[in-house]
Amino acid sequence: MNPIPAIVLAGGKSSPEMIAATGVSNRALTIIDGEPMVTHIINALSGSEFVDNIVVVGDNIPVTDNILRHPDQGGLVDNIFAGMDVLNVVDRVLVSTSDIPFIRPEMITDFIEAGLKLNADLIYPIVPVGKCTDRFPGIHRTSVALREGRFTGGNMMLLNASFFRSKRDIITAAYAARKSPIRLASMMGMDIILRLLAAMTLFPSALSLNHLERTASRMLDGNAKSYISPWPEIATDIDKPEDIMALKTFQINPQ
Repeated sequence: MNPIPAIVLAGGKSSPEMIAATGVSNRALTIIDGEPMVTHIINALSGSEFVDNIVVVGDNIPVTDNILRHPDQGGLVDNIFAGMDVLNVVDRVLVSTSDIPFIRPEMITDFIEAGLKLNADLIYPIVPVGKCTDRFPGIHRTSVALREGRFTGGNMMLLNASFFRSKRDIITAAYAARKSPIRLASMMGMDIILRLLAAMTLFPSALSLNHLERTASRMLDGNAKSYISPWPEIATDIDKPEDIMALKTFQINPQ
């Protein structure tokens, strides 16, 4: 298999509370285990046999000579488009946030390999939320109950670049709603809202992963798939002062 290019999203400004907790205005530069978070991401991507050509989109980001860098364009979707333009990608591209510092090469390889087998326009990793709380106690994750279990979303996407370019508006709206299950469901229709409300109260079996995938595919007029990843690291972003405090209470060791 030919390696695919990767975009690391490292733009944006931290909240005043996060700046007070970390001492930096860009969350990507938060120091974890002696290195900026974004450096951990770059190292993991560079170590994966399935990744080649990496561009980091953000300002004042330290990179080595073999990593491309592009200025922050002011928003997530704009930054993805900028990254795709720099890489001149027309086929598959991996997109990652810069705030999952515990990710490792084998986890990225696993996601890409599984995602390519799904052969969809958009592949999104999800993780059983219990794995996250077991691995990273004290770091809260937004989650939703489905027939298959309770899951939280990951911080990577495997995209068909041509498809993404054609769906800019709807993907922008969907990403903005990613941490609000009700808001995201409202974009998918009343049926999903009712099923989600039922799943959040008395009937977790009311909403299935397959139903969500079919609804998302219909909304996007494409093929959207999820991948249940065994790795909580792919879904554990450090983006709140409480997360920084939680990291001080336990030792992170590769498992």
